[in-house]
Amino acid sequence: MTEVDLNPWYLILFRQFTNMFALLLECGAVLCYIGYSLDSTTKDNLWLGIVLTVVVILTGLFGFYQEYKSNEAMASFKNYVPAKCKVIRNGRSLEILTEEVCVGDIVELF
Repeated sequence: MTEVDLNPWYLILFRQFTNMFALLLECGAVLCYIGYSLDSTTKDNLWLGIVLTVVVILTGLFGFYQEYKSNEAMASFKNYVPAKCKVIRNGRSLEILTEEVCVGDIVELF
């Protein structure tokens, strides 16, 4: 199993707030705030801007939590891979390191 380079938590969090969907919602929120500053007689634009900001924050934090936990789960899988395994290679049964398994080897499960 190949190891994947894990990103630090702050980079994962940054990416959650800079994906296309989040940027679209952030632009919408900014436009709502600008609209409210131009015409503050009704608070509709203000409330819409607040709702969009809350949605961006919640989806960003939820996405960060999911990605961070999945990275931890993937990192824990390497503990489950045995160091050695039994294979049949060229008609002979051998016990080799799991990194040395190659195409054509038949892995003995039991």
